[in-house]
Amino acid sequence: MGRAAKMWMWNRRVTKLLLYATLFLPYAASFAPILAPAAKAKSGRTDLSLSTTNEDSSGGKSPSTDGYNESMLDEARDMLAISDMVYDFTALRRLARAKNNTELSQKLSVPQKVSTVVPVIWENLDLLKGKCMIEKDSMWQGYLSEDESDQHSGDSGSEIILLSDSKEDARISCVYGVGVNHNLKRLTVWFRGTEMDDGNRGATWGKNLDMELRLEENPIDDMCDETPTVHVMRGWMRALLGRRSKIINFLRKYKEENPRTRDYPLFVTGHSLGGSLATLFGYFLAQEEDITANKPVTLYTFAAPPVGDADFGKVFSRLEDDGKLRYARIFNRDDVVPHFYSLSKHTHVGMGIELHMEGSGVTNNDSSIWNVVRGFKDLKKADREHSLSQAFDYMGLHSDSLDEMSLEEMYREKKRIG
Repeated sequence: MGRAAKMWMWNRRVTKLLLYATLFLPYAASFAPILAPAAKAKSGRTDLSLSTTNEDSSGGKSPSTDGYNESMLDEARDMLAISDMVYDFTALRRLARAKNNTELSQKLSVPQKVSTVVPVIWENLDLLKGKCMIEKDSMWQGYLSEDESDQHSGDSGSEIILLSDSKEDARISCVYGVGVNHNLKRLTVWFRGTEMDDGNRGATWGKNLDMELRLEENPIDDMCDETPTVHVMRGWMRALLGRRSKIINFLRKYKEENPRTRDYPLFVTGHSLGGSLATLFGYFLAQEEDITANKPVTLYTFAAPPVGDADFGKVFSRLEDDGKLRYARIFNRDDVVPHFYSLSKHTHVGMGIELHMEGSGVTNNDSSIWNVVRGFKDLKKADREHSLSQAFDYMGLHSDSLDEMSLEEMYREKKRIG
C-alpha cells in the first residue's frame, strides 16, 4: 500500500474514533481542562459591528436591487422560528396519531393557514415534555400575533402547503415541509433536525455517522475539466434521495398553479441535521433555473455540519459567484457539532456567521480539534450551545450589528468583510 493510501486510511480511522468518542462525553470533559491551554485556534472572524451599510441620502439603508429589503437579522429570526417550530409541530402530529386523537390531528392537518395552526401548537405544548414556553414565546413572537395585518399571521400572509412527516420520512431522517408567505412574497422549504423520540434512533445515528463520501457529478459544464466530480456526505445524501425531486416538482407545480408566486424567491432552512439537508437541497435547487425566478436561492441554517469536500465547496462558491445561491451559515462558537465533522475531509460552505456572548462575526472555515475540545469543557453548556434558543439569545444580544445589512448586501461587501 502506497504512502498516500496509508495516510488516507489513518485519517479515516482517527476521524471515526473521534466520532464514536462523542458517546463518552463525560470522559472527554475530564481531559478538556488539560488540553485546553494548548489550544491555538486560528481566528478567521471579522466583527460584524465593524461593517457599514450603503446609505441613501436620508441616512437609511439602501434597498436591495434584487428586492430583498429585510435585514439579515429579520430573515434569520424568521428562519430560526420555522426551524424550531417544525420540531414541535411534527412531534404533536406524531403524538396525535399514536393516541388516535382525530380532533388534534385535524387541527394540525396540512395545508393550513399559519394563523390557525400555530396557536394549536402553542396550546398543546404541555403535551410535549421538556418544552420551555417562555423561550418559545420570544422565538415565535411574529407567528403568535393576533394582529391580522401581521406579516406572518394574517390570513393573507403565511400558509403551510406541504408537510411530509410519515414513519418512512422519519426512518430515513428526512422530515420536511414547504410554506408560502404572500406578504413577504417568498416560498420556504424547511428540514427538521435530529429527533430521537420518533422511534428511529438507530437509523438517525446511522445517517449522522455515515461520513463516507458519495461521488456526484459537477453540474457546471465549464468547471468539469478542472473539477469533474464532487463528494458529499453519503449518510445525508441518502436521506435526501427521492425527496429532492419530490420537493422540486412540488415547487414547480405550485408556482404553475399559483401565478402570483412565480416570481417569489425560494428560501431553505433547517437546524443541525436539518441544516445539512437544507445545504444539500439548496445546492441542487439553485440549479433549477425554471423555478428560481432568476433570483438566488437563500439558505439560512443553524448549527449545521459541513456536507461535502473541497471540490463541493468550489462548485458551491461558483453558484454563489453566479448569483444563484446566498447562504448564511449561523452557528454558536462553542457548539461542537458544526466543528466536529470538519475534522474529516468535509468543508464548510457559505458565509459563516459565528455567534457568542461577546460578539458576532463573519468567519471562514477555521474548525479544528481545539474547537471541539473547548465545547467538551462543559457538557451542559455544549448541549445548550447547540440549541436554537441559544442562537436566538445571541442574535438578540448583537441585534444592532446583525441588523445593519441584508444578506445580499453582505455578499456585495464580501471581499471587505470576509
